[in-house]
Amino acid sequence: MFIATDIDPQSLIIAERNVSSNGLQNRIIIKQSTPQGTILRHLLEDNGIGVCGFVMCNPPFYASKDEVIKATEDKEFDPNAVCTGADVEMITEGGEVGFVKRMIEESASVGRRCQWFTSLLGKHTSIASLVEILHSLKVDNYGVTEFIQGHTRRWGIIWSFGDARLPDSLVRTASESLHDSLPLRNTFRQRIDRTNIQLAEIANIVEKTCREVEGAAVTAHRAGAEDGRSLRVWAKENTWSRKARRRLEQLRRDMGLSANSPVLGAAIPEEGVAAVVLVIRCQVNNEDGQYWLEGTWLRGKDRDLFETLWSHLCRKILDHIMA
Repeated sequence: MFIATDIDPQSLIIAERNVSSNGLQNRIIIKQSTPQGTILRHLLEDNGIGVCGFVMCNPPFYASKDEVIKATEDKEFDPNAVCTGADVEMITEGGEVGFVKRMIEESASVGRRCQWFTSLLGKHTSIASLVEILHSLKVDNYGVTEFIQGHTRRWGIIWSFGDARLPDSLVRTASESLHDSLPLRNTFRQRIDRTNIQLAEIANIVEKTCREVEGAAVTAHRAGAEDGRSLRVWAKENTWSRKARRRLEQLRRDMGLSANSPVLGAAIPEEGVAAVVLVIRCQVNNEDGQYWLEGTWLRGKDRDLFETLWSHLCRKILDHIMA
Protein backbone atom coordinates (compact mmCIF):
# COMPACT_ATOMS: atom_id res chain seq x y z
CA MET A 1 0.00 0.00 0.00
CA PHE A 2 1.29 3.45 -1.01
CA ILE A 3 0.11 6.58 0.85
CA ALA A 4 0.51 10.02 -0.75
CA THR A 5 -0.06 13.34 1.02
CA ASP A 6 -0.27 17.00 0.04
CA ILE A 7 -1.58 20.24 1.51
CA ASP A 8 -2.95 21.68 -1.76
CA PRO A 9 -6.60 20.71 -2.46
CA GLN A 10 -6.22 21.08 -6.25
CA SER A 11 -3.16 18.82 -6.29
CA LEU A 12 -5.07 16.22 -4.30
CA ILE A 13 -7.97 16.30 -6.78
CA ILE A 14 -5.58 15.70 -9.69
CA ALA A 15 -3.80 12.95 -7.76
CA GLU A 16 -7.12 11.19 -7.05
CA ARG A 17 -8.00 11.44 -10.73
CA ASN A 18 -4.65 9.91 -11.76
CA VAL A 19 -5.03 7.07 -9.29
CA SER A 20 -8.54 6.32 -10.52
CA SER A 21 -7.68 6.50 -14.22
CA ASN A 22 -4.90 3.94 -13.68
CA GLY A 23 -7.05 1.60 -11.60
CA LEU A 24 -4.83 1.90 -8.54
CA GLN A 25 -7.48 2.71 -5.91
CA ASN A 26 -6.63 -0.47 -3.99
CA ARG A 27 -2.92 0.29 -3.98
CA ILE A 28 -2.62 4.06 -3.47
CA ILE A 29 -4.35 6.13 -0.79
CA ILE A 30 -4.47 9.95 -1.05
CA LYS A 31 -4.57 11.87 2.23
CA GLN A 32 -4.69 15.60 2.87
CA SER A 33 -2.30 17.22 5.32
CA THR A 34 -2.28 20.78 6.64
CA PRO A 35 0.56 23.33 6.87
CA GLN A 36 0.00 23.59 10.62
CA GLY A 37 -0.21 19.83 11.20
CA THR A 38 2.39 17.11 11.34
CA ILE A 39 4.12 15.96 8.17
CA LEU A 40 4.17 12.21 8.72
CA ARG A 41 3.64 11.39 12.39
CA HIS A 42 -0.17 11.33 12.08
CA LEU A 43 0.17 8.74 9.32
CA LEU A 44 2.73 6.50 10.99
CA GLU A 45 0.86 6.51 14.30
CA ASP A 46 -2.26 5.22 12.53
CA ASN A 47 -2.60 1.62 13.75
CA GLY A 48 -4.39 0.68 10.54
CA ILE A 49 -1.28 1.34 8.46
CA GLY A 50 1.20 -0.92 10.23
CA VAL A 51 4.94 -0.66 9.58
CA CYS A 52 5.97 1.33 6.50
CA GLY A 53 8.86 0.30 4.29
CA PHE A 54 10.00 3.84 3.53
CA VAL A 55 9.04 7.51 3.35
CA MET A 56 10.12 9.62 0.39
CA CYS A 57 9.74 13.37 0.14
CA ASN A 58 10.36 16.20 -2.32
CA PRO A 59 10.10 19.19 0.04
CA PRO A 60 9.62 22.86 -0.76
CA PHE A 61 13.17 24.14 -1.24
CA TYR A 62 12.76 27.79 -0.30
CA ALA A 63 11.83 29.89 2.72
CA SER A 64 10.46 32.92 0.82
CA LYS A 65 9.60 34.31 -2.61
CA ASP A 66 12.72 36.47 -2.50
CA GLU A 67 14.84 33.35 -2.02
CA VAL A 68 13.24 31.77 -5.11
CA ILE A 69 14.06 34.85 -7.19
CA LYS A 70 17.62 35.03 -5.89
CA ALA A 71 18.19 31.33 -6.61
CA THR A 72 17.10 31.87 -10.21
CA GLU A 73 19.39 34.88 -10.62
CA ASP A 74 22.36 33.00 -9.14
CA LYS A 75 22.20 30.07 -11.57
CA GLU A 76 25.43 29.59 -13.51
CA PHE A 77 23.53 28.53 -16.64
CA ASP A 78 20.27 29.80 -18.08
CA PRO A 79 17.36 27.61 -16.97
CA ASN A 80 16.34 25.00 -19.54
CA ALA A 81 12.64 25.43 -18.74
CA VAL A 82 10.35 27.95 -17.11
CA CYS A 83 9.63 27.14 -13.46
CA THR A 84 5.92 26.41 -13.11
CA GLY A 85 5.90 25.42 -9.43
CA ALA A 86 3.26 27.09 -7.29
CA ASP A 87 4.31 28.91 -4.14
CA VAL A 88 2.73 26.17 -2.02
CA GLU A 89 5.07 23.66 -3.70
CA MET A 90 8.24 25.75 -3.49
CA ILE A 91 8.03 27.80 -0.29
CA THR A 92 7.75 26.74 3.35
CA GLU A 93 8.76 28.21 6.68
CA GLY A 94 12.46 27.54 7.21
CA GLY A 95 12.91 26.27 3.66
CA GLU A 96 13.90 22.68 3.02
CA VAL A 97 16.07 22.49 6.15
CA GLY A 98 13.14 23.56 8.30
CA PHE A 99 10.82 21.08 6.58
CA VAL A 100 13.14 18.07 6.77
CA LYS A 101 14.12 19.01 10.33
CA ARG A 102 10.44 18.58 11.25
CA MET A 103 10.46 15.22 9.47
CA ILE A 104 13.51 14.09 11.45
CA GLU A 105 11.99 15.20 14.76
CA GLU A 106 8.70 13.46 13.96
CA SER A 107 10.51 10.32 12.81
CA ALA A 108 12.25 10.11 16.18
CA SER A 109 8.86 9.84 17.89
CA VAL A 110 7.62 7.01 15.66
CA GLY A 111 10.95 5.21 15.45
CA ARG A 112 10.72 1.81 13.82
CA ARG A 113 7.15 2.25 12.59
CA CYS A 114 8.98 3.10 9.36
CA GLN A 115 12.13 1.35 8.18
CA TRP A 116 13.67 4.21 6.15
CA PHE A 117 13.04 7.94 5.88
CA THR A 118 14.30 9.78 2.78
CA SER A 119 14.12 13.23 1.27
CA LEU A 120 15.36 15.02 -1.82
CA LEU A 121 17.26 18.27 -1.24
CA GLY A 122 17.81 21.19 -3.58
CA LYS A 123 20.72 22.85 -1.77
CA HIS A 124 24.18 21.51 -1.11
CA THR A 125 24.40 23.50 2.12
CA SER A 126 21.36 21.75 3.58
CA ILE A 127 23.19 18.44 4.01
CA ALA A 128 25.53 19.58 6.80
CA SER A 129 22.68 21.21 8.75
CA LEU A 130 20.50 18.10 8.58
CA VAL A 131 23.33 15.68 9.40
CA GLU A 132 24.05 17.80 12.49
CA ILE A 133 20.40 17.38 13.54
CA LEU A 134 20.66 13.60 13.06
CA HIS A 135 23.82 13.53 15.18
CA SER A 136 22.08 15.53 17.91
CA LEU A 137 19.44 12.77 18.08
CA LYS A 138 22.15 10.05 18.19
CA VAL A 139 21.16 8.74 14.74
CA ASP A 140 24.20 7.10 13.15
CA ASN A 141 22.30 5.00 10.59
CA TYR A 142 22.06 7.52 7.77
CA GLY A 143 23.44 8.32 4.36
CA VAL A 144 23.78 11.11 1.81
CA THR A 145 24.05 10.98 -1.95
CA GLU A 146 24.23 13.29 -4.96
CA PHE A 147 22.18 13.21 -8.16
CA ILE A 148 23.55 14.81 -11.32
CA GLN A 149 21.55 15.25 -14.52
CA GLY A 150 23.06 17.61 -17.05
CA HIS A 151 23.72 20.92 -15.28
CA THR A 152 21.30 20.09 -12.46
CA ARG A 153 22.49 18.77 -9.11
CA ARG A 154 20.30 17.52 -6.32
CA TRP A 155 21.09 15.71 -3.09
CA GLY A 156 19.40 13.03 -1.06
CA ILE A 157 19.40 12.11 2.61
CA ILE A 158 18.29 8.84 4.21
CA TRP A 159 18.05 7.76 7.84
CA SER A 160 16.68 4.93 9.94
CA PHE A 161 16.11 3.88 13.55
CA GLY A 162 16.33 0.23 12.55
CA ASP A 163 19.35 -2.07 12.52
CA ALA A 164 19.63 -2.78 8.77
CA ARG A 165 22.80 -1.20 7.37
CA LEU A 166 23.08 -0.09 3.74
CA PRO A 167 26.23 -0.51 1.61
CA ASP A 168 28.68 2.36 1.36
CA SER A 169 27.95 2.66 -2.36
CA LEU A 170 24.46 3.90 -1.46
CA VAL A 171 25.07 6.01 1.64
CA ARG A 172 28.52 7.51 1.05
CA THR A 173 28.55 9.72 -2.03
CA ALA A 174 31.83 10.13 -3.87
CA SER A 175 31.49 13.93 -3.80
CA GLU A 176 34.50 15.42 -1.99
CA SER A 177 32.47 18.48 -1.02
CA LEU A 178 30.29 16.32 1.26
CA HIS A 179 33.15 14.44 2.88
CA ASP A 180 32.63 15.95 6.34
CA SER A 181 28.94 14.97 6.34
CA LEU A 182 29.37 11.32 5.36
CA PRO A 183 28.57 8.53 7.81
CA LEU A 184 31.29 6.16 8.97
CA ARG A 185 32.04 3.26 6.63
CA ASN A 186 30.01 0.06 6.77
CA THR A 187 32.67 -1.85 4.79
CA PHE A 188 36.30 -2.41 5.75
CA ARG A 189 38.98 -3.87 3.48
CA GLN A 190 42.35 -5.45 4.24
CA ARG A 191 44.93 -6.30 1.58
CA ILE A 192 46.39 -9.81 1.68
CA ASP A 193 50.06 -9.53 0.79
CA ARG A 194 50.82 -13.23 0.38
CA THR A 195 50.85 -14.18 -3.30
CA ASN A 196 51.68 -17.90 -3.34
CA ILE A 197 48.21 -18.96 -2.22
CA GLN A 198 44.99 -19.81 -4.02
CA LEU A 199 41.65 -18.13 -3.51
CA ALA A 200 40.06 -21.42 -2.42
CA GLU A 201 42.64 -21.81 0.35
CA ILE A 202 42.04 -18.28 1.59
CA ALA A 203 38.28 -18.84 1.50
CA ASN A 204 38.69 -21.98 3.62
CA ILE A 205 40.76 -20.08 6.18
CA VAL A 206 38.17 -17.29 6.34
CA GLU A 207 35.32 -19.75 6.83
CA LYS A 208 37.19 -21.76 9.49
CA THR A 209 38.06 -18.57 11.41
CA CYS A 210 34.49 -17.27 11.27
CA ARG A 211 33.15 -20.59 12.54
CA GLU A 212 35.52 -20.42 15.53
CA VAL A 213 33.65 -17.38 16.92
CA GLU A 214 31.83 -18.81 19.91
CA GLY A 215 28.08 -18.37 19.93
CA ALA A 216 28.00 -17.28 16.28
CA ALA A 217 26.43 -19.00 13.29
CA VAL A 218 27.92 -18.87 9.80
CA THR A 219 25.98 -19.18 6.56
CA ALA A 220 27.86 -19.53 3.27
CA HIS A 221 26.85 -18.14 -0.12
CA ARG A 222 28.48 -18.17 -3.52
CA ALA A 223 30.36 -14.96 -4.36
CA GLY A 224 31.32 -14.67 -8.01
CA ALA A 225 33.73 -16.80 -9.99
CA GLU A 226 36.42 -19.26 -8.91
CA ASP A 227 36.02 -20.46 -5.32
CA GLY A 228 34.76 -17.21 -3.85
CA ARG A 229 32.46 -17.52 -0.85
CA SER A 230 30.45 -14.86 0.88
CA LEU A 231 29.98 -15.70 4.56
CA ARG A 232 27.43 -14.19 6.87
CA VAL A 233 28.32 -14.26 10.55
CA TRP A 234 25.33 -14.07 12.91
CA ALA A 235 26.17 -13.20 16.53
CA LYS A 236 23.70 -13.12 19.40
CA GLU A 237 26.17 -11.57 21.84
CA ASN A 238 29.74 -10.33 22.09
CA THR A 239 32.08 -13.29 22.65
CA TRP A 240 35.21 -11.99 20.92
CA SER A 241 36.34 -8.96 22.91
CA ARG A 242 39.07 -9.45 25.52
CA LYS A 243 36.56 -8.94 28.34
CA ALA A 244 34.09 -11.40 26.81
CA ARG A 245 36.79 -14.05 26.28
CA ARG A 246 37.87 -13.74 29.92
CA ARG A 247 34.26 -14.20 31.02
CA LEU A 248 33.90 -17.35 28.91
CA GLU A 249 37.19 -18.72 30.23
CA GLN A 250 35.92 -18.25 33.79
CA LEU A 251 32.66 -20.00 32.89
CA ARG A 252 34.60 -22.99 31.56
CA ARG A 253 36.65 -23.21 34.75
CA ASP A 254 33.52 -22.97 36.89
CA MET A 255 31.88 -25.72 34.81
CA GLY A 256 34.98 -27.91 34.75
CA LEU A 257 35.23 -27.75 30.94
CA SER A 258 38.34 -27.89 28.79
CA ALA A 259 39.75 -24.72 27.23
CA ASN A 260 38.10 -25.21 23.84
CA SER A 261 34.72 -26.48 25.01
CA PRO A 262 31.83 -24.23 23.89
CA VAL A 263 29.62 -22.84 26.65
CA LEU A 264 27.19 -20.93 24.45
CA GLY A 265 24.77 -22.18 21.83
CA ALA A 266 25.15 -20.69 18.38
CA ALA A 267 22.85 -18.04 16.97
CA ILE A 268 20.15 -19.46 14.72
CA PRO A 269 19.65 -17.38 11.53
CA GLU A 270 16.28 -19.03 10.94
CA GLU A 271 14.98 -17.34 14.09
CA GLY A 272 15.38 -13.99 12.34
CA VAL A 273 17.39 -10.87 13.02
CA ALA A 274 15.56 -10.19 16.29
CA ALA A 275 17.57 -13.04 17.81
CA VAL A 276 20.97 -11.52 16.96
CA VAL A 277 22.83 -8.32 17.79
CA LEU A 278 25.12 -8.33 14.77
CA VAL A 279 25.30 -9.67 11.23
CA ILE A 280 28.37 -9.09 9.08
CA ARG A 281 29.48 -10.37 5.68
CA CYS A 282 33.03 -11.61 5.18
CA GLN A 283 34.48 -12.43 1.79
CA VAL A 284 37.69 -12.47 -0.21
CA ASN A 285 37.92 -10.64 -3.53
CA ASN A 286 40.45 -11.17 -6.31
CA GLU A 287 41.08 -7.82 -7.97
CA ASP A 288 43.56 -8.18 -10.85
CA GLY A 289 45.55 -10.78 -8.97
CA GLN A 290 45.49 -8.92 -5.65
CA TYR A 291 43.46 -10.54 -2.85
CA TRP A 292 41.42 -8.37 -0.49
CA LEU A 293 39.63 -9.40 2.67
CA GLU A 294 36.36 -7.50 3.01
CA GLY A 295 33.98 -7.15 5.96
CA THR A 296 30.59 -5.46 5.63
CA TRP A 297 28.17 -4.52 8.42
CA LEU A 298 24.71 -5.81 7.47
CA ARG A 299 22.72 -5.51 10.70
CA GLY A 300 23.19 -4.20 14.22
CA LYS A 301 22.84 -1.12 16.38
CA ASP A 302 26.28 -1.07 17.99
CA ARG A 303 29.16 0.01 15.74
CA ASP A 304 31.71 -1.05 18.35
CA LEU A 305 30.52 -4.67 18.03
CA PHE A 306 31.02 -4.56 14.26
CA GLU A 307 34.45 -2.95 14.42
CA THR A 308 35.76 -5.21 17.20
CA LEU A 309 34.50 -8.39 15.50
CA TRP A 310 36.03 -7.31 12.20
CA SER A 311 39.33 -6.54 13.93
CA HIS A 312 39.25 -9.91 15.70
CA LEU A 313 38.52 -11.87 12.52
CA CYS A 314 40.91 -9.89 10.36
CA ARG A 315 43.82 -10.41 12.76
CA LYS A 316 43.23 -14.16 13.07
CA ILE A 317 42.66 -14.66 9.34
CA LEU A 318 45.86 -12.83 8.41
CA ASP A 319 47.83 -14.77 11.03
CA HIS A 320 46.66 -18.06 9.47
CA ILE A 321 47.32 -16.87 5.91
CA MET A 322 50.81 -15.55 6.60
CA ALA A 323 51.83 -18.53 8.76
